[in-house]
Amino acid sequence: MTCRQSLIVAASFFLLAPVPAFPQEAGTITGKIENRWHSRDPEKYAILVYVAEAPGDFQPPATPPVVDQIEKVYVPHVLAVVRGTTVTFRNSDSIEHNTFSPSGDGFDLGNWMQGEERQHQFEKLGVHAILCKLHPEMSAFVIILQNPYFAWVDKDGSFTIPNVPAGSYELKVWGEKIKDLDQTESVEVPGSGAATVEWDVR
Repeated sequence: MTCRQSLIVAASFFLLAPVPAFPQEAGTITGKIENRWHSRDPEKYAILVYVAEAPGDFQPPATPPVVDQIEKVYVPHVLAVVRGTTVTFRNSDSIEHNTFSPSGDGFDLGNWMQGEERQHQFEKLGVHAILCKLHPEMSAFVIILQNPYFAWVDKDGSFTIPNVPAGSYELKVWGEKIKDLDQTESVEVPGSGAATVEWDVR
């Protein structure tokens, strides 16, 4: 594996969300996820944990996050952002690429060459598969969430979601190898301190 390829793997999972104003009463959700695929290869089988719904209106980031095309690989492989976020798709390869999605918003940005960029604003909640018509082996995911309270699971299975307003919530998970994406865990977030969740995800 080349140094450039190593950087691609290291950057394959990305989290970008607007930073909300911290509420007066906010706690932290911490926990640990047990999943055989994630345990086998945490980088390849990344898991996202997120609050399904939270009160408030959340603004997308002012600067669009970037999904690049490097050595026929989408970088990052998975991007999680709030609804309304505009994502920039860039081609850093010396060959022509395409970007389209058959799911979610269902868009096709066409083909473009090295150094060019195209953008799409995501409005539909859920998982948007990102593909290239010119290179079928290329794939990525953009996950659109209602709120910025989410986190990627660490290599040891742990996760932390900070500054969550006090209240009752449902946690959900996403992962490429998770069969049941309707799995939920209830959590009561205190006005200060942490709520802890132990979760065996199938």
